[in-house]
Amino acid sequence: MTDIKANPLLVEVTRGDLIESRHRGAVVVVDEDGKIVAGWGDVDRLIYPRSAVKPFQAMVSVESGAFDAFNLTEGELALHSASHNGEEDHVGQVKNWLDKIGLSVNDLECGTHLPMWISRNPGYQGAFAGSCPLHNNCSGKHAGFLTTARYMGVSLSGYINPEHPVQQATKRLIADMTGVNCEDMPVAMDACRAPTFGLPLQRFAYGLARLGSGKGLGAGRTGAAERVCRAMRAFPWNVAGTGRPETLLMADKDFAGIAKCGAEGVYALTLPQQGMGLALKVDDGSDRAAHVIAMAVLHHLGVLNNKAMTRLSDLAQPPIRNWAGQDVGIMRCAKNSFLQKENSSI
Repeated sequence: MTDIKANPLLVEVTRGDLIESRHRGAVVVVDEDGKIVAGWGDVDRLIYPRSAVKPFQAMVSVESGAFDAFNLTEGELALHSASHNGEEDHVGQVKNWLDKIGLSVNDLECGTHLPMWISRNPGYQGAFAGSCPLHNNCSGKHAGFLTTARYMGVSLSGYINPEHPVQQATKRLIADMTGVNCEDMPVAMDACRAPTFGLPLQRFAYGLARLGSGKGLGAGRTGAAERVCRAMRAFPWNVAGTGRPETLLMADKDFAGIAKCGAEGVYALTLPQQGMGLALKVDDGSDRAAHVIAMAVLHHLGVLNNKAMTRLSDLAQPPIRNWAGQDVGIMRCAKNSFLQKENSSI
């Protein structure tokens, strides 16, 4: 792997007149044939896609027949692909989903954390009874794993183990989508305890391009990919939640793709109209920088015009605010970077 110092400086964070922080990273755009359309930094670096791979995981439930067998909805398919806020309706939808397959919150093996909508709003002062696994941002994905396991007639307990049939099916699908051999994919445990499989950044982008185009996937897999993309586009709030960048971007009238964040500064975009996929990794794991980079590249590619960038300015150049809500700085493309040069009119 290239020394990360070779990766370009992409985002800077200001406070007053000073640049307070800087973020480096690697970005790659790949078309449906596997050709690199644009790339900056070490695009061959191995990464764990983390939650950005959830659309592929959702495809397994559709392709296996499990989703249709339990008469599940597009809204639930969007939740399968989600890193949701754990808002009341997110929790309610996942609970209803588990009811449909005859299971309960006790069957979820994802663990518990404070809902994102509270953890990202430290001034929250309302009543909250406490977290359970339903509030986990990955609870929809885990409900999907359980759905597939139940349909396959395999063990429900331990469905998160890499050797479990559901996870093996997931690994094979990811390998096929990205053109990476299963044996070349390192495996680690994600925060929600499910396996996360390592991929070269550019091969992940290739898989994202094929997710939108279906090229070379075969009828059944193409249909599964189309259904996942359609569900995420139709239910962007399910995918993330109130105020979240992916929800705001997918709800915008000028954006026809799908967007998915991953932990540790990973971001994924599928652009069906252009037949392209974009994957990026921020070296220091900053999620905040990932959103800014993704927006700048969308403008660089001509996917979003100046009006759209202005409309989505809180994603393109997020303000830095103090605890009193006052603007004290901004996040922006680093001066003299390729992003700043191409997007100087923003």
